[in-house]
Amino acid sequence: MKCRFIVIDGVDFASHRGAARAALIDAFGKRPVTMRLLQRLSPVGERIWYQQASVDVPTGFNPETARTRGAGVLGLDLNARGVAWAVVKPYGNRLREGHPQSGFLDWDLKGLSDAVRKQVIGTTVAELVRLAKRLGIAVAIENLDFATKKAGLRAGGVNKRYNEMLSSFASSQFAELMTRAC
Repeated sequence: MKCRFIVIDGVDFASHRGAARAALIDAFGKRPVTMRLLQRLSPVGERIWYQQASVDVPTGFNPETARTRGAGVLGLDLNARGVAWAVVKPYGNRLREGHPQSGFLDWDLKGLSDAVRKQVIGTTVAELVRLAKRLGIAVAIENLDFATKKAGLRAGGVNKRYNEMLSSFASSQFAELMTRAC
């Protein structure tokens, strides 16, 4: 297998008040670090490159980032076309304090490769986490388990449209990315 490496000097991970850099330094040589190079278009049409690093951080309670449901919850409802969200108080009523109460972040995952699908979902997850952080509330996602339905699909399900929707439905990938981001 031939590999090609490009060395880019001067890349820094200064986000999260230096916590990103500290997590990377701590992980090197001890835990896996995954790097991805992403390209996006700016609002004026320029190509912008981002270096994304993912690292498993040691689990444990962090009082600075932990949120309880006492301040409210950002409830998420995942479906094949995107994620619906609503901000609710601990007892279930919507928050009425001048921020957006609900919304829908749409996507079209049908026919995308796994890498592109992960990038689309990751962008949506980042937006939702920023919203929850800005409001200082916890995040709640529904626990979806389609293992039985997907097994039926492999056994020769009947409805072709439903089968296509179910096979492109990325519930576990969304839950994993959301858990990591939170």
